[in-house]
Parts: sequence; C-alpha cells; structure tokens
Amino acid sequence: MKKLCTGYIKCLLNPAVRWLIIFLWIAGAACGVIWGLNGFLKATSLTFSPAEGTPAKAAVDAYEKAFPDSNTGEIILVYVTSTDDQPLIANGTEAQGCYVQDSTNPNKYVKGPFLNMFDDLNTTIYDYSYPALIKSFTSYCTLADVFRGVPGVTDFIQKAASAALLSKDRQATYMLIDVKTPGDPLAVNPENMDAMRTATANISTFATYLTKQLPHVAAKYPNMDIKLTGLPVFGLDVLTGVETQLTSSEAIAFPLALIVLAIMLKSVRLLIIPLMCILSSLLISFLIMWPVAISYNVIQFCPSVMSSVTLALSIDYSLFLLSRFREEVLSRKKLSQSDVVVNMMQFAGHTVLVSGCTICLCFLALLFFPIEMLASVGIGSSICIAVTIACNCTLTPAMLLTFHAFFADFHSFGFACCCCRKSCLQRGDCMRKSRSKSDVITVANEDSGETLSEVLLPNGGELMLAAEGLQDADSDLEYDKRSCWYKLGSCTVKFNWVVIVVLVCTVVPFAYFVPQLELLHAFTLVAPRGSNSSIAYSDLVNTFGAGTLFRSSLLVVPDDGTKVLTADFFRRSQAYMGNLTSAMNGTKIQGLTYFCGLPSAVADGCNVKFSFVDYFVNEAMSQYEKNGTFPTKIQNVLDIFNVTDKQAYDIANAFLDDFFYGIFVNKNETAMNFNVDIPDGIDVFSAAGGDWIEGMRSAIKDLQGEDGQPNTADQLYLCKGDTVTHDAINLVLEYFPKIVAGTLSAVFVLVAIAFRSLFVPLRSVITIAMTLAWVYGFAIMTYQIGILDWMGVASVASTQGFYWMAPIMSFSVIVGVGLDYDIFLLTRVLEYRRAGLSESESVIAGLSQTGHIITAAGVIMAIAFSGLLLSTEAVLNQLAFLLVFAVLVDTFISRSMLVPAIMSALGPLNWWPQKFKTVKPQVEHPEP
Repeated sequence: MKKLCTGYIKCLLNPAVRWLIIFLWIAGAACGVIWGLNGFLKATSLTFSPAEGTPAKAAVDAYEKAFPDSNTGEIILVYVTSTDDQPLIANGTEAQGCYVQDSTNPNKYVKGPFLNMFDDLNTTIYDYSYPALIKSFTSYCTLADVFRGVPGVTDFIQKAASAALLSKDRQATYMLIDVKTPGDPLAVNPENMDAMRTATANISTFATYLTKQLPHVAAKYPNMDIKLTGLPVFGLDVLTGVETQLTSSEAIAFPLALIVLAIMLKSVRLLIIPLMCILSSLLISFLIMWPVAISYNVIQFCPSVMSSVTLALSIDYSLFLLSRFREEVLSRKKLSQSDVVVNMMQFAGHTVLVSGCTICLCFLALLFFPIEMLASVGIGSSICIAVTIACNCTLTPAMLLTFHAFFADFHSFGFACCCCRKSCLQRGDCMRKSRSKSDVITVANEDSGETLSEVLLPNGGELMLAAEGLQDADSDLEYDKRSCWYKLGSCTVKFNWVVIVVLVCTVVPFAYFVPQLELLHAFTLVAPRGSNSSIAYSDLVNTFGAGTLFRSSLLVVPDDGTKVLTADFFRRSQAYMGNLTSAMNGTKIQGLTYFCGLPSAVADGCNVKFSFVDYFVNEAMSQYEKNGTFPTKIQNVLDIFNVTDKQAYDIANAFLDDFFYGIFVNKNETAMNFNVDIPDGIDVFSAAGGDWIEGMRSAIKDLQGEDGQPNTADQLYLCKGDTVTHDAINLVLEYFPKIVAGTLSAVFVLVAIAFRSLFVPLRSVITIAMTLAWVYGFAIMTYQIGILDWMGVASVASTQGFYWMAPIMSFSVIVGVGLDYDIFLLTRVLEYRRAGLSESESVIAGLSQTGHIITAAGVIMAIAFSGLLLSTEAVLNQLAFLLVFAVLVDTFISRSMLVPAIMSALGPLNWWPQKFKTVKPQVEHPEP
C-alpha cells in the first residue's frame, strides 16, 4: 500500500498534474450545476414497471395485447367537498340536482353552482396550450346531463352514478381528468419507457399548470374546497418536496456537520477541502445520473438519498484523511510534505478505499432486485459513493500538496494570518520542537531484542511509539493514556465477557420485534405530508375507498381466440363472475355480461341476456338506421325507461363508441374486460388489500384448475389496481434473504482479504447483525407500535408500518456504515499490533486513537442523515430514522464497547492465521 501511495504522490509532485486534478473536479462541478442538477431532478419519475415472471407482468402483457388503446391514460382527480355543510348537488329531479330552479321563474331550470364550477374548470383545462393531451373531463353532472329529460334513465343514473361519484350526504364528489399516456404508469413495459417518460413530463407540466390555475377557479366558489390528487399530482408534490428538502433540510444538516468537523480538525482552513469534495462529488454524481435517468426509470426520491449519502460519507472520509494529516504534520519527526501526504494516504487512504468499496458493494446489491425503484437507488448511491471516494483520494492530496503551508498551519484554530509559506513552516517547526522535549521510556521485544521507544510528552498527554525493525522508520504511533477512550477501552477489555453478555441480553428484546416488520406501500407514505394531493387522497379513500383511483379489472380471453359476443361466452363469463363474487365476499364485478341492478327485460339477476345485447347491437340499431324506429321488442324496454327511439339511438351510439368497444370489449371482439371493486373498508394498498389480491387469484386458480390444466376455455387475469406493486413487494421479500446472505458473504470475503484473517470478518458480520437487530427492532417499536407518539413529532409518529423500500434500502447503508467504522478501528488496532503491542493493549490503543474520530464521524453522519427527518415525506423520515439510529448505535455501542470486548476475548484468534510478535515493556527512568 505504501509503494502505491508513494508512486501516486510522486505523480502529484508535478504541479501541472495537481492543478489538472483540481481543475477537472471544479469543471465537473460546474457542469453539474449547469446540466446535472436540474436535468437529473426532472428526469426522475414515479412510473413503475412490472417485474418479470410475476402474475402482474403476465396480466399487463395480456391487457396491452387485448386493449392496446384503452390502457393508455392517467387520471388526475379533482376532489370537491362542501365547506358549509350543505349538499354540493341537491337531490332534485332536474338532472339530479345539477340544475336548480330559477329564482325568477320556478318553471325554468338553470345551472347550479357545482355545474358552473365544472364549466369554469373545464374551460381552464382546455385552455391549456396542449389541449390534445386531455382525453376527457367527467363528473357526476356530465353523466346526468347526457340523460337530462329522460326520467327513466335518469333514475337509473341516480342509483349508479351517485353511488359511485357522490358521498351519501352529497357533500363530497370527485371529477376525473383523463390524460393521454402510452401505457399504464403503474405498469410500464421497458419498450414503452421512453415514450412514457416523455408523456410523464408533459403531464407533469399540465399538472403544474392546473395547480397554478385551480386557486383562481376555487376563489369564485367559497363554499367548495377543491383539491387535486392522482399520480401526476403526487409526482409533482414529491418532486417539489425533494427540491425543498435539498435546499432546506440539508441547509441545516450541512452547517452542523461542518461545525463538528471543524472542532475535530481544530482548523477552519481544512474545511475548504471537505466543502470542495462534497459539492464536487454531489454535482458530478447528479451529472452522471442525468443520462442514466433519461434511459432508465429512476425513482423521484433517489436524489434525496444520494445527497445524504454523499454528505455523510464525504465528511466522514475528509475527517479520516485530514485528522491523519494533522497528526502527521504535528509528528515529533520533521516529515517532508510528500511524506506527510504519503502517510495520510497509506493509512487513512487505505481505510477510505476499503470502506468505500465495501459500502459501494452493499449498495450494488440493490441491483440484484428485479425492481427498478430499488435498482435505481442502488445505481445512484453506488455512483455517488464511487465519485466521493475518487474525489477524496485525488482532490484532497492535490490540495494539500499545492497549498501545504496554508493547510499545515493550525495556529489559532486556523484563523492566524498566513501571509507567506515561510512563516507557516516556521510555526510548524516550533510545534514539532516543543513536542520533542519529552521523557523517553524504552521497551524491548523479548524474542528479538529489538527496542521500542515511548515518547512521553511533558504534559503527560500523548504517547508516541516507534518500533525499530517492526515498522517504518518514519512512522509514529500515538495514543493518549489519559483520554476517556483509553479508560473506556481498558474497562471494556478487563470486563470483556461481562460487556458481551450484557449487550447480547440487551439486543434480544429488540430482535424479538424484527419478525413483526410490516411493509406498506400507500401513496400517503410517499407524497409530502400535508400536501393538498395527500389530503385529498386520504379524504377520497375514507369516503369512496382506495379503489376509486386505483381500480382493478378482470380480463377474460378465450383460449382458442373465438369471439366473446356469443351466447356460449356469455354463459361462461357469467359463471366465472358469479363464482368469484361468491368466493370474495363484498367484491363487486361489473361488465357487459354481468351487471347487477338492470331490469328483468335486460338481465336475469346480474346475468345480462345475450339475446337482448345481440338483438340490440346487430338488428335493432340497423333497423332504426333504416326506418327511424326500433323493433317492438326493444320499444317495450324503452318504455320502461320512458325513452324515445331517437334518445335511445343517441345513447346507444355513445355507449357503443365510448364503452362497449375499447372498455368492455376489444375491437376484434376476442377479449372482454370487467371492472372489479374491492370490498368497502379495505385500502387497496394495505395488507388487507394484498390479502384480497391473493384471494382473488386463488379463486381464479380454482376456476381454471390445478397443475396448469384449466377447467375453463378461457384465461382470466386480475389486472391494474395494486397488482404490480403487490407482486413487486413479494418478489423483494423473496430476494431479500438471498441478497442479505450474498452481501454479508461478499463483505466477509472483502474484509478477510483486506486484513488477511478469518475471524475479523466473522466478528464483523456478528456485530453488524446485532446492530441490525437493535435498529430494526426500535424502528418497529416506533413506527408500528408508536412508542414515540407522545412526542407529537410527525416524522417519528406511527404509520402502522414501513414503506416497503425503507428497510430494504437502509440495510445497505447500515451494513456499509458499520463496516466503515469497523475498518477504521481495525486498521489502527492492526497498526499497533504490528508494532508489537499485545492483543489487549493494541485494542485499547486503537480505541483511544480512533474513538474520538469515530464518535465525531458518527455524529456528523447522523446529522447528515437527520436532514431527511425534516422532510415531509414519511418514507424519507423512516429511512432517516433507521440510518440515524444505526449510526448512533454503531458509534457508541458496537464500535466503542462490543467490538473491543470481542477482540480482547478472542486474543490471538483475531488475526488468525497471521501471527505477530509482542513487545514486553521495560521502563527506564530518564536522566535528570
């Protein structure tokens, strides 16, 4: 490692090389500001692709094949509530309350307030610069208005439409804006991803326009509260939340982290380097991710995760490097500039490289999940970690060599004037001379007779060791026997087994809760808390059910490709629907062949008569077009609804064009679609909603037979709703144990190679597992049981479970952070052990030298991640809580007590199969 560092520093001795490195990082950061920052944020999305091999993927493919046009749309929902406790739409007889009696003429009806509001909003929507984007804008009143003046049909609409679109007290309703997309945004096939991304950008622009215009419309109607919700508005609010979080919460975490770093380094001048590293690393990472986000589906909160990871690791690595730089500069030996930087890179640089590669490896494990949302976070985090490592290992030494005199002056906390290189160097020489006036204690190695000099400083503080023949002649090892970390280490080593037993007993209660982890995927956990879209969605779910916005459907496709408009298919499909509604209590299914509530002339119970549909479509319509009247058989039905032949023909034409073909039946009549409503009281995104999906699939499987041998002549697919995300979570849970095992195995191998030991990686894996148990156990107690609800803080309030991505993503960070501090401590312990100290003393010395640095690093990383706790997105709050608690546990428990206790208990087994010589101290009194 030293040869590599020496060769690298020799290259940096060339001023042209140093300036080139500095210029490239600054230029890269500038490009990141110009293109990367804004471009990357806008290229992210909330679209979702179904995972290969899942039932949802098969259903999406079948649906897109059968209904290639009807699967192209996205809904923006306008949720309207009354603010004066009065019905929005009166329960009247004229178009069901959308029209009201004229105050001056009781016999005349005029548009009511709600219909006026709809017209104003409709005008606003179609005034958009790209009106072709909008497919339709529908409300209760538009449906009622179609049948205005047709009393019989109007009564039917009242039962059907009002139940679906109006609350029971008629004080809440919703309107649907259908916008065009090349596919279902929650089930995007890879081949449609580019088109979908373009459409999403256009829809986002439209959503932004509508969000700005809506207050102008709402101001005219003070008795109505009008809000927008739906996936496009969620995406807009999430993007706004991410941008706000990047500028506000990080603005708090960033200065606090720098203050802690400045206190540790005791020099404000050295803060220039971590500032440059943080900004360069983050901006260049965003620049690299910009083209990635254009060609790959990157989740919208990926930038927030990347910014926190970059801030935390960059400051940590700067602390490791610059604290070693300060130590080497203040060494009792007068080292050259290059030797100072070589020693810094040899030891601290080795820690940064091994730690960074390990953390990067942990994040790369996310790529093995067949879910783009997780994979995109893995890609983004891995890129920012790799860039952070490169920046700290190139820009930092280049800056230190180029401006060595400036950064090496620690006088007056770095505030002293440094007008010339000579004055700074003279101050540095004085510091070294003051440290050289000290007492000497000599110790000897019993086996080799080699000597070890201990230099005791006049104030009794630091202890410097130089082992002749056991280490490099220019290397100084120091530790302070009077520090609290030395005393803690001594106590931990002395009572090692007591510490181990106590900590193991402590972790058991937390581990008990880990299997109770509840994963959720409600949009309310992703959307910014308190945003209008989130509030509207919650109100919508409470009033109308989650299936209103994310409705499921059932696709039936004949195996032999026969037509669906046959008597035989009607009978088969009606049997399917009847069996499914019986098996799934409370589930409502409606379609062309199965529709409850129709007159007996049209249907037998819920089974629509094929004879009526066939006769009406193929004969009655043709006869009207020829003669201007319907046959007597049809007129008898029309009389029930009090509908004229002309009215019936217009309604039928609209139905055939807008509903019959394209929604219920595909154009070539080879597939039929049915709307499926989840039972009332069940949130489609809840665990109960997941059970309902599995129940429906099980019922469908029972219909089709077992062992792949169908008892039916058709294929049935449960589509849309939450099926894609449900399957994604199941797949993640299936892959997660394998990826955990793979990650820990890779960590074991990497650490084993780095330290050439078998017990070091084994002990690392055990301590990391205990950290994971502490963290996940306490997080479950917080977000599922609600033990911190008494605080009244929204970011740590119970959410009845975790957004499904938070525990998965945090695993990589927790493992990486644990190894980060573990490797830093082990590197120093190994350094002392190779110098000849005993197992116990090397552990104590290593802890005394690194304890304060690890503590500072942990506090800095906790501060960095705590910025996410200030976010209004619950998923980021949960992720931050997991990371902050993990860092604090790892800093103050695992690395400070658990690791030293285990290492001292293992003794020589720590480094097996390596063996080291031990130096036995022999104290000599210095001459007076």
